[in-house]
Amino acid sequence: RKDIKSEFSVMAEALAKELGIMEVQLNRFKDIACEALSLREEVRSLREKIDER
Repeated sequence: RKDIKSEFSVMAEALAKELGIMEVQLNRFKDIACEALSLREEVRSLREKIDER
């Protein structure tokens, strides 16, 4: 019984660490997606300016 509690404790710690890593990755991907959308809008705007000439 003591071993099971210890094992669950280790698993819970590992899960918490993994969730933290996943959260960091998710935030990084969100930042990348925002940058991509910003660049897409900049391209659209520049194309409009070129087309006006």
